[in-house]
Amino acid sequence: MSDLADRVLKYLMNSDLSNYKIMQDTGISDQTIANYKAGKTKPKGNSLKILANYLGISTINVVKEHTQNKDIVERLLSIIESQQRTIENQTTTIHDLTKNKN
Repeated sequence: MSDLADRVLKYLMNSDLSNYKIMQDTGISDQTIANYKAGKTKPKGNSLKILANYLGISTINVVKEHTQNKDIVERLLSIIESQQRTIENQTTTIHDLTKNKN
């Protein structure tokens, strides 16, 4: 959920909404909002859900982005591992060829 919390914080910091307005609309205290904006704390649990909904941030999109990034990373790791095996095989072949010449 930290991805969602980070996104909520980004929206809060870039928003023109006052802490008081957010408090009126969400029921979350203006001091809590100020702490979020100051980076002292991150929204969690119910406050996180309320703020995400209030700011129009879809939790589904955050989860989807995280999943897509994970899939990309896994594919890249697979490619890297394959390339490492190829390099190891080529190194062995070169070593064997130079060994046979001597």
